[in-house]
Amino acid sequence: MSLATFIPEAPRIDRLPRYLYKYRSLAPGQSEYTRRILTHNELFFASPLNFNDPFENYFSLDIRAVEEKFVPMLQERQKRGFSEVPFWWIVEAIDKWRLNIRRDYLKTIGIVSLSQYPDNILLWSHYADSHQGVCFEFDLEEVGTFIEKSAIMPVVYSQRCPTSTMASEHLVKAVVHSMYTKAEVWSYEGEWRFVRRHTGPGPATFPSLMLSGIIFGADISAKDRDSFLILIKKYQPHVNVGIACKDPWAYGLRLFEVGKKFEGDPWDPEASILTC
Repeated sequence: MSLATFIPEAPRIDRLPRYLYKYRSLAPGQSEYTRRILTHNELFFASPLNFNDPFENYFSLDIRAVEEKFVPMLQERQKRGFSEVPFWWIVEAIDKWRLNIRRDYLKTIGIVSLSQYPDNILLWSHYADSHQGVCFEFDLEEVGTFIEKSAIMPVVYSQRCPTSTMASEHLVKAVVHSMYTKAEVWSYEGEWRFVRRHTGPGPATFPSLMLSGIIFGADISAKDRDSFLILIKKYQPHVNVGIACKDPWAYGLRLFEVGKKFEGDPWDPEASILTC
């Protein structure tokens, strides 16, 4: 069954984008994992429990449903002479229960986060070491059996988090919905996700042709660029190679294919952009 069936507010996906992009740093501590994408055809499915946004995979319980279930119970206890239990204590206990359900479900999940944009200056700054890293392009027509296409979904940006009643089937839907929902402030990322269920986080090998392009950041060092070109020639000679250049006329980037950058004037504001 498609994950989309669990997400009532998600837009219907009639067609996937042809390409998605993964920004990566070449800084110490990150470089080895970045190079493994190139040398081992390896993507890492991260645990959603370790994401840096505390609102990731967050959902709330409908307080009205809690009141309807427990207020009559508390009133009945008082009629029978039992000591009063504060309603806030009930809410706190239920919230711990909610977090346990979230944790138990999400520990079986692995997620790869990508973007539909190869030229977003904030993504280059945040995830590619201030434009000193690289951006990988993945061709979704070549995913093969790496990931079910029904498990490739766009993130839905919203002002409100998913909400659930206390019914078990609603809780599961809320957890799944939360995997594809983020606050509107993140909408600039244009994020899509590969979601692997049941096997949990960890590395996975993708088909070689799925990697279709590599874009060098505007401020990548000559050393990193040249070492990457050697690896590309050895391990992925089929990929297109591009470079991001700072647009001299606007706050943005312009992408050029390596080898074609100087065919014409790349600083001409009317020149066409050659994407990888």
